[in-house]
Amino acid sequence: SHYCDSDSHIWFYISFTYQATLLLCASALAYQMRQVPNSVNDSKPLAVMIYSSFFFLALRFVMYVVSETVSDDSQSMKASLQKARSLFCSLDSIANILIFFSRFFVAKKDT
Repeated sequence: SHYCDSDSHIWFYISFTYQATLLLCASALAYQMRQVPNSVNDSKPLAVMIYSSFFFLALRFVMYVVSETVSDDSQSMKASLQKARSLFCSLDSIANILIFFSRFFVAKKDT
């Protein structure tokens, strides 16, 4: 089985650092946006997306660490862990889309 991989670890660290930085910036934005009028306030859905993305980022990090501890003889195990990381990436994207767009389809009560 073939999978996309690099012999250099720098690409994972760059990707991980970039995503973590974006999550920190989004957290600051959600915090600053909490006092905005409700008609334009997206701080709660943004906070839920941040939590969700952080959860999947942590899962991908764990999969990366585990895949680095697996011996080179076990290529099938490495391929399975790579598939799991790819799946977590896809699930992260799907979860964020569902979190963001679900509020447009859920009926809001007029208060």
